[in-house]
Amino acid sequence: MQGIYPKIDVHLKGIHTLKKCIDKYKGLELQCIDFDKQTGYFYFEEEVKTMEHLFPNLKEITIHPPTEFCDLEMFCCQKEDTLLEIIEQIKTLSEELDIHINLVLHTHWNLNKHQMLTVPTLQKVLNSIKGYNVYILLENMRLIEEEKCTVLDLCKFMGDAQLKVCLDITHIKQNALFKKMEFNEYIKSYLCAKECTKYVHQVHFAAPGGMSMTEGIMHQSRKELIDDVELLYAYGMYACPFVTAIYEENIDERKDQLQEIDALEDIYKLMQAL
Repeated sequence: MQGIYPKIDVHLKGIHTLKKCIDKYKGLELQCIDFDKQTGYFYFEEEVKTMEHLFPNLKEITIHPPTEFCDLEMFCCQKEDTLLEIIEQIKTLSEELDIHINLVLHTHWNLNKHQMLTVPTLQKVLNSIKGYNVYILLENMRLIEEEKCTVLDLCKFMGDAQLKVCLDITHIKQNALFKKMEFNEYIKSYLCAKECTKYVHQVHFAAPGGMSMTEGIMHQSRKELIDDVELLYAYGMYACPFVTAIYEENIDERKDQLQEIDALEDIYKLMQAL
């Protein structure tokens, strides 16, 4: 069954309300918050261990760095030593806890810039995690100049099975909005179904919450949610987990995220019955 992974922060706000979903699908995404401004190092070790303790059947954790320090470009060009230190820590955790760990990195450059500036460090990282139960996930961002999905291009260029994509549907919709294009038209040139099937490991699933770069909000109608699920399926993303990346003010109760999870489960049941 396709997974639904809740997104939580390292302070574990609302974790009790999401327990049923985490126990069922055995995965989650952890949003890191605290970091060292000088080095770019962010903190996650104790939180990952806590998750494994709370959910002993957990099979997969995605680590999302703080938004201030989560760019592939920054790590590769300015903080390579920090990135490699983080990778070593993730490898150790993965082996110690016997769990699959993903690290999400945002990227803003086109493929040409990556080939010139980030690929050498990225290759070091991929060489380092070879043989470990660890993936690097590149997340597409809101890029006005982007005509085609750069993260898919970069995965294809690197050709490494442990480099995958975290596809954020909200960012794609924001791109289309900035370009003043219909979303269904824009996505035809932006995505390739064959590449999505091969490279997308997980989806950030939400509805656009405005023009900001923050996370999305829950879908406001059943039709809107169904349309997004059907579109993602049409582009080959019918097996990868959907991460409910929902921004809401009351993170102690997580009502919006719970509602999104319930709606997704209803749609899954309907599709399986067809």
